[in-house]
This record gives sequence, C-alpha cells and structure tokens, in this order.
Amino acid sequence: MQIQQKEEGSRPSQQRTQSKSGPRSQGQNKGKSFTFKKKVKTGISSSSENVIKIAPLGGMGEVGRNMMLLEYKAKILIIDAGLRMPEESMPGIDYI
Repeated sequence: MQIQQKEEGSRPSQQRTQSKSGPRSQGQNKGKSFTFKKKVKTGISSSSENVIKIAPLGGMGEVGRNMMLLEYKAKILIIDAGLRMPEESMPGIDYI
C-alpha cells in the first residue's frame, strides 16, 4: 500500500511516497504520523446482553489502589490487586 504525501510549499517534483510496511526506525516518516482505518469483523455479538463493562477504580501509580470493576449482565466483580491496605485517612471500602 502506497501513500503519497505532499508537503506544504513544495513543488510537485518533490512529492514523497511512503510505504506502510517500511521501517520507522530509519527515519522514513521524519516525525510525521499516519492513520490507517480498516473495518474488522470480530464475530462477537453487539447485543447489550453480551457486553462486559470494565472500569478501573484506582491505580494511577499509587500503591494500594489498584482495583478494577467488571460488570457482566447483572453481576459485578471487583478485583483488588493492591499491595497494602489503606490507612485510616485514605478513602476505601470500610464494610463488605
């Protein structure tokens, strides 16, 4: 697949052609980025009953706050992968 890009203010003879499969490490793009869009069939039903909702509840580089919420149909699962319990001054779940 070939992409032609014309830089502003350049003459038609200076038009560059770039390949999608070319190595980026050799400076082929010279700092420019490209987006390729393609429709993909996944075979997964898009009905609302088969949706898994994922929500991060903590983390962000803070030790002791690595939690994830998973919701599927009418069931909710909270995964806590933290390394320490919260102190009194920290917000958290007090009762289960």
